[in-house]
Amino acid sequence: MRHRFVRAVVRNILKARLSIILPFIVLLIDADIFYYSLIRKEKTVIIASSFVFLLSLMEIIAVSREVVKYINKSRKNEEIRKRIIKIVENMENPTVKKVVNKFIETNDEYSVQEIYPVVCKIMDELKD
Repeated sequence: MRHRFVRAVVRNILKARLSIILPFIVLLIDADIFYYSLIRKEKTVIIASSFVFLLSLMEIIAVSREVVKYINKSRKNEEIRKRIIKIVENMENPTVKKVVNKFIETNDEYSVQEIYPVVCKIMDELKD
């Protein structure tokens, strides 16, 4: 179970790295164009390149926030998954509704919308 989480995080980090590396490459190219335009004192190119440079910075910030949000969501789902598996192991004839109700009784900080897909996936895995 732990290996699935680690594999998912590693896979997502690799995607995230690619998502972050490309904006940095664009940022470097933009910085080079901006530097060239400063040396040549071309005002129109300075304005355009500074605008593109700012857009690249904003893109890096947005991608970083998305990566952090996704990793936090993955961690939260893994924690929910562990708790649900413990509940399922302690139940006789578990059903999705019973497991969801039992989980919400003990953990009221989670909503049914967060729990239901995880319970369905676990029940499907246990069925096989």
